[in-house]
Amino acid sequence: MIGFGTAICGGSAIAAASPILEAKEEEVALSISTIFFFNIVALLLFPFLGHLFQMPDLVFGTWAGTAINDTSSVVAAGYSFSQKAGDMATIVKLSRALMIVPACLLFVFYRFQKEKGVKTQLRITKIVPWFILWFSLASLLSSLGIFPKEMIPYAKLFSQWLMAMALFAIGTKVSFEQFYRTGLAPLLTGFLAWLAVSLVSFFLIW
Repeated sequence: MIGFGTAICGGSAIAAASPILEAKEEEVALSISTIFFFNIVALLLFPFLGHLFQMPDLVFGTWAGTAINDTSSVVAAGYSFSQKAGDMATIVKLSRALMIVPACLLFVFYRFQKEKGVKTQLRITKIVPWFILWFSLASLLSSLGIFPKEMIPYAKLFSQWLMAMALFAIGTKVSFEQFYRTGLAPLLTGFLAWLAVSLVSFFLIW
């Protein structure tokens, strides 16, 4: 779960994949908390490193959009560097977010293959991520210009509010006692995944 969130879209990707993988609430909460912890680290560290290495705006924006997990952290880090960096970081991050759809579909295929030989009844409604269909439909309708332009900003604000509420609800499942019981494994996994993505993308881009 932590690796999936690091690779694609942070907490949103974890929340999207967790029903398909039948992850426990505690696992989801710990994974999202770990992801957000390193988002905060990246938000503070990346602009400093960008100025330290005198990175051009577009280069820094590409790096931030590639290596930082959560969209809000990407936007904050990018625009704190410059307007151009923020624009580029947002574009790159949204491109990563689109990978949620094919990645979740791959998980569905994996579940089908895994449970094909099991004699229990496999409910299609249980493992198919129906939200992806609605997401794809909304994207298609928006691209075709069916929605009024005046409606788009309000729809985005409403979706952000819903996501914030969902993540808040997940966060209520987290306690320091859970981190104590699980040990350093989640943080270590999150750190290694975050460090790998940050370094590889840095050397490829810069």
